Amino acid sequence: MVTKSDQLVAVQTAREEGLKSAKFFFNPRMVLYSKIRPYLMKVCRPEFDGLCSADVYPLLPNPRKLNRDYLFYVLLSRHFTEFAIAGSDRAGMPKVNREHLFRYRFPLPDVSAQQTVTAKLDNLGRLCRELAASYSAKTKALARLKQSILAHAFTGRLTNSELRVAAE
Repeated sequence: MVTKSDQLVAVQTAREEGLKSAKFFFNPRMVLYSKIRPYLMKVCRPEFDGLCSADVYPLLPNPRKLNRDYLFYVLLSRHFTEFAIAGSDRAGMPKVNREHLFRYRFPLPDVSAQQTVTAKLDNLGRLCRELAASYSAKTKALARLKQSILAHAFTGRLTNSELRVAAE
């Protein structure tokens, strides 16, 4: 399964998955794009060789023209997602067909500029993950503090300093 966060989760071998449909090989030079339900924006940059189901397009950019990381971010863009949704031809399970996918056009700066842009986006992503982790840790600490204050209050052991912290 691929998530919008660029992380592969629950990775299994083709044998473990029991895959019977058509399959595609992929490698770390590719970007994987899930063609099912394009509004979910399932895109990732694998760091290993593998095999994916026919529901995923392994895309191999020409490195002299298109940086793999730049392609990754293009596929995650709102503009591309709207394009992909518009070309989803099934009502029950929207799916992007190959012909529609390859009709997409986008601005393509030189590879050096692409690398600069993707380095900045990767850094922003890293900072966002760090901020989310910090927020989560602080939220958990605050919940523990609240439980501690309540426990002290109900047992009559609440101190003046704890009252001041609780009031803030």
